[in-house]
Amino acid sequence: MSHAAAPPIGLARLGPLWLLVFVDAMGFAMIVPILAANPLSSVPVVQALLYGIAVGIYPLATFFAAPLLGAMSDRHGRLPVMLVCGGGLVASYAAIALGFEIGSAALVIVGRLVGGLTAATQAVALAALADLGPAETKDARINIGLLSSSLGFVLGPVLSGALAGWGFGARFDRIAPLVAVVAIALATLAWLGATDRQAGRPIPVGTGAARLDLLGSLKELGQAFASPVLRRLSAIFLLQQLGWGAFFFFIPVFLIGHFGLRAAEVSYFMGVMGPASA
Repeated sequence: MSHAAAPPIGLARLGPLWLLVFVDAMGFAMIVPILAANPLSSVPVVQALLYGIAVGIYPLATFFAAPLLGAMSDRHGRLPVMLVCGGGLVASYAAIALGFEIGSAALVIVGRLVGGLTAATQAVALAALADLGPAETKDARINIGLLSSSLGFVLGPVLSGALAGWGFGARFDRIAPLVAVVAIALATLAWLGATDRQAGRPIPVGTGAARLDLLGSLKELGQAFASPVLRRLSAIFLLQQLGWGAFFFFIPVFLIGHFGLRAAEVSYFMGVMGPASA
């Protein structure tokens, strides 16, 4: 007995997922020059320390939270976790913008922490793209998702530079990119929530849904370094990430401190640098 082919999935279902990936990557790329160009302290040593904390707390939180969010998406469905992560993205950039507005370094760091704890947006959205639609178009859906991530990474700093030089006043211009990310993310979540909920259907009980493990990242890291082959590959990847991260987060500080560039100019530079990085 022949089975009818799965119906095609339209833009109304896939569009918000691609856009969510784009917004997440865009915000990640544009925040770096903003953090570098807006000192959290007038004391150089303290500013360097606060910048390091603001930069480093995000990936540290992601390291522990991402496996839990992934397991939750397997247990309870993609859509609820994407909405939680999207809400965290909105709360993160809103807190950072408010922190800059009132001069609160603590609020900026809390915003970065919230963003890191909910930084599984791209992974879960890509998993949802893999779940939706017929198997023969799975690669195309995921590839467009990866393209959306690359475009967000490239266009994020450019948009940040354009908004930072908008001319509404220095006080608003420095948080204008963050306000834009919040607005786009809210619109994306509204679009996502209005679409068919099939993307968020839970895995049925008994199908081997992932178990929640608070120490999952540490266990996986230990398993990787227990194997000689994985240990070498992990060490190489770690060194690559350390080099890339050191350059990516140092270059805006260097450009501002050494050449006196403004945030908009640094953002444009990082936008040009983006295609190679992406």
